[in-house]
Amino acid sequence: MTLHRFSAQRDRCEPAIIAAFRTLGCTVHTLSGAGTPDLLVGVKGTWLLVEVKSPGKKLNKLQAEFFSQAVGPVHIARDIDDVAGIVFSVES
Repeated sequence: MTLHRFSAQRDRCEPAIIAAFRTLGCTVHTLSGAGTPDLLVGVKGTWLLVEVKSPGKKLNKLQAEFFSQAVGPVHIARDIDDVAGIVFSVES
């Protein structure tokens, strides 16, 4: 499932982040929308929202607004270590 908007900008590290989630047995769907996190990740029976950010990049205004209004946590993945931390933080 992919929801795209025009001119969606994807971070360069996104393919490696997606591959790391899948290597750990997760289901990954890409998302796009103004301020919407980049990924919907299924892990251990739970869906997680994940924003992919290249190292050194910050959330833009719309992303920060989404994070502040989110009912549950939204994770940020900058590298494969973040992916492991996200996956292993979810209880079985």
